[in-house]
Amino acid sequence: MSTATGFSFQPTEDGRVRIFHNGRLAAALARATAAKFLEKTRAAGEEKLQLLMARATGKYKHGNE
Repeated sequence: MSTATGFSFQPTEDGRVRIFHNGRLAAALARATAAKFLEKTRAAGEEKLQLLMARATGKYKHGNE
């Protein structure tokens, strides 16, 4: 799944999540964090999804909301 801001994420078979920014790995979430992230993404719209990935990768800047 990707967004207009260059973020995408990919769940792995072992329960982790990899988040990419412009095609480069930006963060890898461990199982517990990944489970919470995936739960939030299911209910998120595109705008909220961008914010979730920005926060998870540390690329969130105040005022992005």
